[in-house]
Amino acid sequence: MKNQALILGILLGIIVILIIGGVSVSVKLNQVSKNYQLAVKRKIELEKKTQFLEAEKEALLKNTQELKRKIEELNKKVEGLIKEKENLLLELEKMRRLKEKLEESLKEELMKKE
Repeated sequence: MKNQALILGILLGIIVILIIGGVSVSVKLNQVSKNYQLAVKRKIELEKKTQFLEAEKEALLKNTQELKRKIEELNKKVEGLIKEKENLLLELEKMRRLKEKLEESLKEELMKKE
């Protein structure tokens, strides 16, 4: 009987230890499950943000390319206007010289007539 009580006590101790271990493992599994769900949720959020940022990046790249193209066009227009300005300045200088010559000729003609 003493052996049976001892064996029964040992079995009860083992059962209690197994129950405590099972509860502990269950709690840990529950915690791991929650952490996994949070990680999956976070991953999904990050994927959505990544997709949004990729779309925004593409839009910005297109916008940048369009702006570069417009800048090139405007630079060409500016170059054309600079050349046109230079030509007009040359023409103005020619006109001034011609005016001076005409005034000089007119003065000479007026002097001759007097």
